[in-house]
Amino acid sequence: MDELLTPDPRATGDQIVPDQKAPETYPRQGRPHPEPLAVWWPRLAWAALGKELRVSLLRYPGELVGLLLWPALFPLGYVFAARAAAGPQGEALGFFAARAGTGNVVAYVLLGATIWFLVNILLWDFGNRIRYQQVQGMLEVNWSTPVPTVLLVLTEGLPALLFLGGVLGISLLEYRFVYGMQISGSLGWMLATLAASLPYLYGLGLVFAAATAWVKEVAALVYVVRGLVMIFSGVTFPLEVLPGWMQQVAALLPPTYTIRAVRTAALTPGGWAAVADDVRALLVFGLVFLPLGLVALHAVERWVRRTGTLTSY
Repeated sequence: MDELLTPDPRATGDQIVPDQKAPETYPRQGRPHPEPLAVWWPRLAWAALGKELRVSLLRYPGELVGLLLWPALFPLGYVFAARAAAGPQGEALGFFAARAGTGNVVAYVLLGATIWFLVNILLWDFGNRIRYQQVQGMLEVNWSTPVPTVLLVLTEGLPALLFLGGVLGISLLEYRFVYGMQISGSLGWMLATLAASLPYLYGLGLVFAAATAWVKEVAALVYVVRGLVMIFSGVTFPLEVLPGWMQQVAALLPPTYTIRAVRTAALTPGGWAAVADDVRALLVFGLVFLPLGLVALHAVERWVRRTGTLTSY
């Protein structure tokens, strides 16, 4: 009300004094946290995990139904297509086994589709989490706290890691009873190859989070990446059936090595020697993509703070 009663300087003849410096749209981050990292970070991780569990279990319990049904329904079309391609009497199985290293077509397709599904979930989670916070008006509040933004984004990704573990466990159980899939190799080495994939997956997740904060959209980028993985990484077929130039593109995509290593560990008795090269490649990708994601998120954070576009959409 006082502002409405204040006379216009132009009407009274008073001199208008311009602001010396425009206030920052968002507080600068970087203030030191009053407690050591080892003290406050576990509380942050527990709070982020608890919030996601409460929202999923109490607010949206229907998501649990999808969690139980989707792993069994998602690869159904791929399994039917693989069985149809094998021929009425399995005439093409010999050709497939010579190139895939196993004649277990169903398990081969199920494992490839599962890895594609998990990568898709993780990328959507990192991107959509930023987007949801923008829409809800929470992003500027969270990014203005003393917690480093990179650490905040990584911590908020922990529920996604727990969710991925649940999806993997449910998938393996349902594959066993619905499709009759058996792991003839080593479950331990299969999980180890997945663990070696986490650094590059988190790096890609940070890139997606940065892209979402920048362009305010994640769907297009996710569609492009998952399309590349589906076409080039051998989700439902051996890489050997691809033309040479497509195999060269596949060699540049980290999910190619994850899918191949998981299949090798789960379906062959080779052990560490059979997956060692792929695991080393995954670790190298992690050394590349994780720093790339950190740099991308830091650069985008500085840009949105400077331009005041953190919450605009």
